[in-house]
Amino acid sequence: NGSFDFWQRGTSSTSTGYLADRWYFGLSGGSATCSRQEHSGSQANFSGSQYYLRLAVTSSSDYIGIRQRIEDVRTLPEGQITVSFWARGHVNGNLAVWITQGFGSGGSTDVDIAQQVTPYLQNDSTFRYYSLTFTVPSISGKTIGAGSFFQISFGQGTNSSASAWTLDISNIQVEVGSVATPFEHRSFSEQLARCQRYYEHSYNQGTTPGTATDNGSVMFLTNRNSGTAHTMLRFQTRKRTNPTVTAYDPTQSNTTGMRNLDDNVTYSYTMNRMGEMGCTAYPTGSLSLGRFIQFHYTADAEL
Repeated sequence: NGSFDFWQRGTSSTSTGYLADRWYFGLSGGSATCSRQEHSGSQANFSGSQYYLRLAVTSSSDYIGIRQRIEDVRTLPEGQITVSFWARGHVNGNLAVWITQGFGSGGSTDVDIAQQVTPYLQNDSTFRYYSLTFTVPSISGKTIGAGSFFQISFGQGTNSSASAWTLDISNIQVEVGSVATPFEHRSFSEQLARCQRYYEHSYNQGTTPGTATDNGSVMFLTNRNSGTAHTMLRFQTRKRTNPTVTAYDPTQSNTTGMRNLDDNVTYSYTMNRMGEMGCTAYPTGSLSLGRFIQFHYTADAEL
């Protein structure tokens, strides 16, 4: 999602957490807004991309930035790698990029690779192309645990200033070697499936989870009298690991639970038999025979 096409969780946030798919927005004590923006005017459909990410920092910069964890620390081998992107804005002079080898649960201590900075970012309306080359150390002798990753971060890279700054960035690409190549565009379906390996929801694309809507919701009919009603929830894409699944009442905004449409009651719920491809889902408590149960869901398997 280096071109920021997918924003399954929403398109703007002032809180730490994942927002654009695979991209984590970190505040680290600061105050900022992370949002989706659309290329327009002379830069419409910029380099084949419709969107870009904007960080608008208002106070206490303190290491504010975005980062992505590439699954499996072995993905990028020992030697040189190149990070390329298009950017504009003013990050108190330079945009910093820093890298971490994370060895996962029970693995060796994380290894930080020295950060690099771009030449001075000019604070105007023009996106400019940047590339930085890093040397990845060997992982020989390291213990690799569950959930290992290769993390790439973008931001100010220091907490030495509390002044405001803005960054617009798009078409981020990481590749082996010392030479940056043109940004690789993938089809909508291929890119979405890659994102859904880590996170998916039942809502239509462009609808923020927690929205009150019937469209795309899961519905089933209770099939036993005074007993617990179950359904099998199948995920759209196999997950990286067993995900955390949250159910939402489709009739109410930002309300977790499952809705009994016949009795107009919202129930708490249970998800069990969790696997990478699905789980069993059911409302808690006993329900009468022949009741329609409806819910939306999110499934989160991020690193």
